[in-house]
Amino acid sequence: MSALFAYSAALMSLALFAILGQVLSAAAAISRSKAGYLPGEMPRPDYGDRVYRICRTYHNTVDNAGTFAAAVAAAVLTLASPVLVNLFAVLALIARLLFVAFYVKGGGRPDGGPRSIAYVFQSAMTILLALLAVSAGIT
Repeated sequence: MSALFAYSAALMSLALFAILGQVLSAAAAISRSKAGYLPGEMPRPDYGDRVYRICRTYHNTVDNAGTFAAAVAAAVLTLASPVLVNLFAVLALIARLLFVAFYVKGGGRPDGGPRSIAYVFQSAMTILLALLAVSAGIT
């Protein structure tokens, strides 16, 4: 148990990522319902539509949750550097929260800009977590 304590920030980040996905799921369902969509119906792609942006934010977060969870779990299970695992996981969560905030707020271009930077940064942190796991697994 004490070995896992060293990774508490990374595990907390993983738990918060999961909570974020559930909150976005509810937000997407509520926003679609208020806009008159049928259950499961998706808004047409329109970056200017807040309902579309909320739904895309939810789906993108779900798309990235599995790889983030796998990378964190692998890094923890291979006993990779707790300092780096915690750092990369927390930074990934912060980047994801920024991504969500930028996307839901809208404004700017549909591609590029702060939202894309946050997305790429979170992806980079996930890749670094996976590389830490690979490195720890080899050594």
